[in-house]
Amino acid sequence: MSMSNLRQQKSRDKSVIVVDFRKNQKVKTISQPKQLPLELKLLIFLQKSSSICSLLLVTAALAIFGLTVRIPEKWNTEYRRLTTLQRQERQLTTTNEIQRSELLRQKESQNNSLVYPTPEQALFLSISPLENNPESITQQSNPVDMTIIKDSPLAY
Repeated sequence: MSMSNLRQQKSRDKSVIVVDFRKNQKVKTISQPKQLPLELKLLIFLQKSSSICSLLLVTAALAIFGLTVRIPEKWNTEYRRLTTLQRQERQLTTTNEIQRSELLRQKESQNNSLVYPTPEQALFLSISPLENNPESITQQSNPVDMTIIKDSPLAY
């Protein structure tokens, strides 16, 4: 009996029947177990679950390893940026103080030309007509705003 002439067929009881087509007669019947034993099912489940767990653990380990490389790198770049900003702040503060001291020296050297203001040199402005007339203000705004306007000073 050659292998090319044999064919496997499944019957209703899930057994394998090998048939020789030249003679059309049954040669051999191999029965398959209907269910796997409970211990074998448990072992197969354990294998699948451990494979999934190991895959997850490897993925987590690679992610943590990647983060341990990336976080210090990012911290170093941000620290360099911070030190650069601090150095620029110190330079700006120094420049500002130098300019202030130069201005003070210039003012001290020109102190003879400075004149202190007197009351005769002060300018006094009269109040505008709109502010003298409270009725025109009440027509333009609501009463809440009016109390704020009346209580607040006109200028410093």
